[in-house]
Amino acid sequence: MANLKPMSLENNRTAFDRLVSGLSAQDRADMLRRINSEDMASVQLVETEDETAEKNISLHLKFQTLPLIHKVLIKIKAIFTGKTSERVYNDSVLMTMAKHVNREHPGLLNTRMYYLDSIFYERLKDLKSAADFFKPYFAPIDNEPGEFYVFLSSFVTPEISDKINSEADPFSLSFDVEPTTMEKDRLMKNLDNIFSNLDPNSKANLYSAVQSISWLKQFSVLPFLHFTAQFTNLVGTSYTCPYRNAAVDYDIFSAVFTNIKPISSELLEALFFYIHKNEFAANPHSQDLERSVKEFMAGANSKLSAIQMFVSSVPVIKLGKIINQDFDWLPGNIDGSEAWFPKFRAHWREILEIRWKDWIKERKKNLIAATLHDDFGLIKFPEMKYHPWTSLWSKVQFNCELTGGFMSWFNLEMYHEMLAYLNDIVLEGVFNGPQSRQEYTSGFNLFQQANQKMADLLAALSPNGDYGVKFTEWAKFPVGTIQMQNQIKTAIGKIENSIYDVMKDFNAGSALLVKFLSKLFSPDPKNALEVMQNFSSMKGRGNREWRDNLEKVYINLSKCIFYLSELEPIEHTF
Repeated sequence: MANLKPMSLENNRTAFDRLVSGLSAQDRADMLRRINSEDMASVQLVETEDETAEKNISLHLKFQTLPLIHKVLIKIKAIFTGKTSERVYNDSVLMTMAKHVNREHPGLLNTRMYYLDSIFYERLKDLKSAADFFKPYFAPIDNEPGEFYVFLSSFVTPEISDKINSEADPFSLSFDVEPTTMEKDRLMKNLDNIFSNLDPNSKANLYSAVQSISWLKQFSVLPFLHFTAQFTNLVGTSYTCPYRNAAVDYDIFSAVFTNIKPISSELLEALFFYIHKNEFAANPHSQDLERSVKEFMAGANSKLSAIQMFVSSVPVIKLGKIINQDFDWLPGNIDGSEAWFPKFRAHWREILEIRWKDWIKERKKNLIAATLHDDFGLIKFPEMKYHPWTSLWSKVQFNCELTGGFMSWFNLEMYHEMLAYLNDIVLEGVFNGPQSRQEYTSGFNLFQQANQKMADLLAALSPNGDYGVKFTEWAKFPVGTIQMQNQIKTAIGKIENSIYDVMKDFNAGSALLVKFLSKLFSPDPKNALEVMQNFSSMKGRGNREWRDNLEKVYINLSKCIFYLSELEPIEHTF
């Protein structure tokens, strides 16, 4: 028997990387090297307006620092206007602030009419264009945030997945290890220990990346349509908006623009690759995909420039105080990234659960593959010739991987050779009684029927087949509708049912054939005569060679029945 060997380190790491990020580390590195070989300016978002004073001092404290004469004049004005002294002072300070903003950033405000002016509106439209560019990339992230955080970590902190791969991945185990609950718990404990003792720099870098992505997402969903709808065109082509109409939307915007996070090229690349990871995995050297990445990066940097233009030309806090007519007004905070680590950790546990099941399956396959190698000379476990569901955006559960792969191989490599010898008995055999004929022909017909069904299924799964065409179309959409997901589920179910049907006919037919052949090759010659009268004379002088070849068919068919009986429980269990 061939020696049992675990999956090679290279193949294991590739499988691990693909489960973590959808693509191998080497393929990703090669693509990024090609992309980054061209100097592309990277825009870094930074707050350029120093508004520290506006954040750190209240109107009350500011009022207390005034000279006495100023306080007296304010109190006198308060008496004549019927306002409080602080309200009079508030209005005065804001008027001065508004004039300063108008002087430093003309076109944002109309201080006499109390409205936002046309330049602000134009900046807002530029921001909307930027938001529209980034928004589609966040729908898949919203569906599986934990998966994205793990994917993101493979870009910004690959050392985390390296450590998990070496210390907690089931495929680090030898196939000689028994798959006990205790062994699985040990690996999960290793995973928890890795998370409990993450390098502070790695954790900080990943948290910073998550915050930056979260900021970009919150920017992309700001209520631009509602805000721009508050602007009206009263004179020429200028659009303006009264302060009172802008207050609600501006408060939402200000929370985002006073909590800016840097967006690096690395994060943009992760954002793009996440939504295109299946395309990339299918063809990591695609020039079209490489061109798409470069176009995305150029577009993203252009949109980030528009965001930076807004940040550089709009004093957000000062403007918020003026719009709300309240010196003590301050922008709110944004949230959304606080729960990232539990989701990150939970998805890693899901990955290891999948890897554990895959390892058990691979271990069982390896045990079977060792004898397959001896019996049929197979270098690796047979796979279905076509499996178009692997090109879909998300992983699809297919429950006939092993039996389907075995039957695909049998149909393509063994069936026709066996058929020729089995068919000789149908055409030339003299059966000893109608029962023998009926049993053999029934088995032969089921055997043929099973293989024809398998051939038809493979044709349907081919790129130009009915299933192949459908899966190619579905693979174009990273976020499928519920209707599309149901269609995929239905298609997978039909494919599985087709394989179950093939297996049913194959097992029934092969069992009848093997039963018949076992009598032909029984040590007792009388058993052969019970079912066939001319077994020793068929093919004339070529009888000996023909019988030897038929015996090989009998032996190999018996082995195939055995292998399928071993494979089916693996699929039903896992």
